[in-house]
Amino acid sequence: LGAWAGRTLVGAVSCERDMRLKVRHIGHLIGMMVADHAAGRGIGRALLQACIEQARAADGLELLTLSVTAGNAAAEHLYGSVGFVRYGALPRAIKLGGRYHDKHLMSLSL
Repeated sequence: LGAWAGRTLVGAVSCERDMRLKVRHIGHLIGMMVADHAAGRGIGRALLQACIEQARAADGLELLTLSVTAGNAAAEHLYGSVGFVRYGALPRAIKLGGRYHDKHLMSLSL
């Protein structure tokens, strides 16, 4: 899903689903982004809600998961406000310039 201001993409989110029988009931929210200049306008919330609505309409989808970089309080607050709950963490999930960052793992029952 994308959010546009005229011809400029200002936000996007993707959801993917593994089609293997044992895990096809789980969707994974990936690639959530809002351009810095567009932050604070509700674009992220609108994208997230639209993604959740589409996931709820998908046949057999029961759970959404996501990961968020630890310390990104705004994103964690947004995800929590629509019902995602933290269920774990992945230490040293990201390495940027020799520095590691953990990822918090979250899920939402549909």
